[in-house]
Amino acid sequence: MATDIAPQKSGIEPHPPADNYLTHSSGISSWIFSLDHKRIGLMYLIGVTMAMMMGGVFALILRIELFTPGKTIISADAYNQMFTLHGAIMVFLFIIPGIPAALGNFILPIQLGAKDVAFPRLNLLSFHLWVMGFCMFIITLFLGGLDTGWTFYAPYSVTTNTSVISALTGAFILGFSSIFTGLNFIVTTHVLRPKGMTWFKLPLFIWALYATAVIQILATPVLAITLLLLMVEKATGIGVFDPALGGDPVMFQHFFWFYSHPAVYIMVLPAMGVISELIATYTRKRIFGYSFIALSSVGIAIIGFLVWGHHMFTSGQSKLVGMVFSGITFTVAIPSAIKVFNWVATLYKGSIRLTASMLYALAFLFLFTIGGLTGLYLATLSVDVYFHDTYFVVAHFHYVMVGSSLTAMIGGLFHWWPKMVGKMYNETVGQISAILVFCGFNLTFFPQFILGCQGMPRRYYNYLPEYETWHQVSTIGAMTLGLGILMASGCLMHALLRGRPAVANPWGGTTLEWMCSSPPPHDNFKTPPPIHDPYDESVVVYDEAIGGYVPTDTTPQTVSHTQSEPGSEGHEGHDDHHPPHLAHHFASPEQQIYSGKMGMWLFLVQEVLFFSGLFCAYAVFRANHPEIFIYAHHYLDTKLGAINTCVLLFSSLTMAWAVRAAQKDQRALLVIMLTLTIICGFTFMGIKYVEYSHKWHDGLLWGNYYNPAYAPGEDHGAGHEEWHSEEGHGSAEHGAAEHATDEHATEGEHAEGEHAEGEGDHAEGAAPAAEGDAEAAPTEGEEAPAAEEDANQPITPANAKGTQLPPPGEATQQSILAAGPLGISDVPSPKNVQIFFGIYFVMTGLHGLHVVIGIAVLFWLLRRAIRGDFSREYNAPVDLVGLYWHLVDLVWIYLFPLLYLIH
Repeated sequence: MATDIAPQKSGIEPHPPADNYLTHSSGISSWIFSLDHKRIGLMYLIGVTMAMMMGGVFALILRIELFTPGKTIISADAYNQMFTLHGAIMVFLFIIPGIPAALGNFILPIQLGAKDVAFPRLNLLSFHLWVMGFCMFIITLFLGGLDTGWTFYAPYSVTTNTSVISALTGAFILGFSSIFTGLNFIVTTHVLRPKGMTWFKLPLFIWALYATAVIQILATPVLAITLLLLMVEKATGIGVFDPALGGDPVMFQHFFWFYSHPAVYIMVLPAMGVISELIATYTRKRIFGYSFIALSSVGIAIIGFLVWGHHMFTSGQSKLVGMVFSGITFTVAIPSAIKVFNWVATLYKGSIRLTASMLYALAFLFLFTIGGLTGLYLATLSVDVYFHDTYFVVAHFHYVMVGSSLTAMIGGLFHWWPKMVGKMYNETVGQISAILVFCGFNLTFFPQFILGCQGMPRRYYNYLPEYETWHQVSTIGAMTLGLGILMASGCLMHALLRGRPAVANPWGGTTLEWMCSSPPPHDNFKTPPPIHDPYDESVVVYDEAIGGYVPTDTTPQTVSHTQSEPGSEGHEGHDDHHPPHLAHHFASPEQQIYSGKMGMWLFLVQEVLFFSGLFCAYAVFRANHPEIFIYAHHYLDTKLGAINTCVLLFSSLTMAWAVRAAQKDQRALLVIMLTLTIICGFTFMGIKYVEYSHKWHDGLLWGNYYNPAYAPGEDHGAGHEEWHSEEGHGSAEHGAAEHATDEHATEGEHAEGEHAEGEGDHAEGAAPAAEGDAEAAPTEGEEAPAAEEDANQPITPANAKGTQLPPPGEATQQSILAAGPLGISDVPSPKNVQIFFGIYFVMTGLHGLHVVIGIAVLFWLLRRAIRGDFSREYNAPVDLVGLYWHLVDLVWIYLFPLLYLIH
C-alpha cells in the first residue's frame, strides 16, 4: 500500500541521518566513557557476546569429553573446572545481563519516548562494574580455575584449593552491576514516561523489564551478602558455612536459592517481553490479552520469591515445608501459562510472516513450554527425590534458562538490528540460523531428559557404557547448536559491515522506537513522538517509495514530560531558559528531584536487604548456638558502643539540621552542620578503631585468627576498664568486685601468675560439687581447681564460686547464664566462639565502610556548600545524602543491641 505521507513530515528519514548516535562523536574514549544509553547498550552487547562465546567453547569441550566414557581430551580436574566456569560465565555474565543490559538499555528509553535513562552516569558505572566482574572471571581462569560448580556450594567451596575468592569477587561485583541497572530501569519507567503514556499503554517489553528490575533490586543484595560471607570464610575460616567449625551449609543454600530462583525469572522475563514484541509485530495483529500478559509478569516476579525451597527437597527440610514449597512452585505455572495462551491466541488467524525473528519466537514457544512442563515434575516431592541432581535437571534448566533466553535474545537482535546499526541483514541466512539453533538445541538437551530418567547423575566426568549413545547424540546436537549461533553472529556482523541501509521501520512495528530514524539520533527523537496504543496497527502504513512503514499521525507531541524545549535538542547543553543544574534528559527541576529521591529510596531498599541478610545469619546462629553469643558478648565494650550510638544519633540530628539549612538557603548554618556531621563520623570511626585495636591486641579476631589472651570478665589489673590491659583493656566493675571478694582476687592471681607453674595441679581436674546438687557452692574461701587446659584454648580460671562446670570447650547456655557477668571468666570457652567474632567484624566492618563512604560524600557536599552551590531552588544533593546518612545511623541502632546488649 502506497501513501503520500512524506517521511520528513514525521521526523523519520528513509536513510540513516548524517548525525546519529554512532557518528555523534568519535574515538575509543567517546565510547568507553559515553553516557548515551544506546552506546552503553551496544558495549554491553559486545561484552555479553564475548562471554557467551567463552562459555560456549567450554560447553563444547565438555560435550566432546563426554562423547565416550573415560578420558577423551581433558582430565577429571580440568572437567570440573570447565563446567564450573561454563555455568558461572553463562549465568552471571551472559544470561542475566544479556537482554536487560544490552537490548533493554538500548530500547527502553526510546520506547518511552525519553532522551536517556534517568541516571546516565550510574548506567555507565553499571557497565564498568560488569567489565570488572568479567575481568575477575578471566583472572580466575588464569589462576587455575575453580571446581565448585557455579552454585559455589559450601562446605566444599571453603575447603577446595582452587581460585574461589576471585570468582566470588567477580560474581559479587556483577551483582551490583545488576542492581544499578534495575534501579535505573525502575526510575526511568516511573519518571520519564511522557504525558499520555499510562501504565497500560506501556509496551510489554517494558513491563517485563520493570518486573525484572524489581527482582534485581530485591533479590540481588541477598546474593551479595552470601558471596561476601563465603569470601570471608574462605579467607579467614570464620566457620559460618563450614559444619566442621560449627557452621551451617544448609543456610548457604537458603541464601543462595533465595536469590537464584528469582534470578531464573531475571533471565526469562526479559525474554518473554521480547517475544511479546516479536509476535505482535510479525502477526500484524494486536496482542491478545495485553493486560493479562503485563500483570502476569508482575505475578511471576512476586511468586518467584516464594519458591526457593523446591531446590532443597533433598536437604533435610520437613515434609510440611516441602509440601508448601511444592504447592507454591506449581502456582508459578499459572502466570507462565497465561502468557503462552495469549501468545498462541495472538498467532491464531494472524498474518504471520516467517522472518528470522519470528522463527526464533516460535522456537521460544516450543522450548519454553517443554521447560515449563518438565519443571512441574521437579516441583513434585516424590518425583524430585529421584530426578534431583540427574541429567533431567540439567535438561530442564537449559530449556528454561538457555533455550528460552538465547532464542529470544537472538530473535530480538534480528528484530532491532536495523534500528541499532541502520543496516539490513540477509533474511535467508537468519532463517537458516534459526532452524539450526532450534534443531541443535533439542538434539543437545532432549536426550538428557532420557539420561536423567535412566538415573545418570550430572557433573560426572565418567559414566557407564549404557549411557554412551545418548551422550553422543547430545554432543552432535551441541555442535549443531554452535554452528547455528555462529551463523547468526556472522549474519549480523556482515550486515553491520556490508549491509544495505535500513529504513526507519522495516517491519511495521508500532512502538515508539520505530518512530525515530535508523540509527536513532543522539537524543533519540528530533521532535517528541505522538503517544498512542503500543499495538495499534493502524498507526503505521506501508510506503512503497521507501520500502518501509511510516506513521499515519505526523503531528508531533507538543506537551511531553520527557522532552525539553526544541532549542535544547540534539546536544548536551542547555539554552537560556534551561536551569543550570537540570540534566538534558529531564523536562523540569521537579522531575529531576523526584528521580533522585526515588533512586535514593530504591538504593536504600537494597541496602536494607543487604544488611538483612547479615541479620538473618546472626539470627540463625544465635538460635543454634546461644552459648557462643552469651559467652562472647562479654568481650565487647558496651560503654564504647553506647558512646558511638550517641555520636551517630547526634550526627543524624546535625544532618537533618543541614538539610533544613539548605532548604532555607542558610549557607553558614549549612556549612557548620555539615562540618559537625563529618566530625561525628570521624569520632565514630576513631572509637571503632580503638575497639578494633583492643580486639587485635587481645586476639579476639575472626576465624583462624581467634586466639584470646584472657577469658571474658577476667581482671587484668586493678583500675583498668572493661576487661582490658594497660593499653585500655580493663574492667572497673570487675575490679571493684575483685576487691570485695577474696575469690576473685584468687582468680586474678591464678590467671596471671599461677597457670604456668601449676600445670600439675590443674591436671588433677576440677573438684566435684556435692552429689545431687550440681549448683552447690563450696564454703567461703574454698577454691575449686581448674580443669587441664590446652595451650591453644582461651585462659579459663578455676571456678571459685563452686559451680560444677562442663569440661573445657563444652560450656552450655545454662552454665554461662548461671555464672553471671562477674563469674563468666569461670566458664570454659564454648566451641567455635570464632563464629561470633566473624559475624561481629563483618557486620560492624560493613557498617564502618558505609560510614567512611558517607564521610567522603559529606566532604563533597561541604565543598559545594562553601562554594555556594545550594539554594532554596536547588538543594536535592543535601537531602539525598541526608537520607543515606540516616540509614547508616539506623543500621547501627540495630547492630548495637544485637551485638552489645542482648545477653
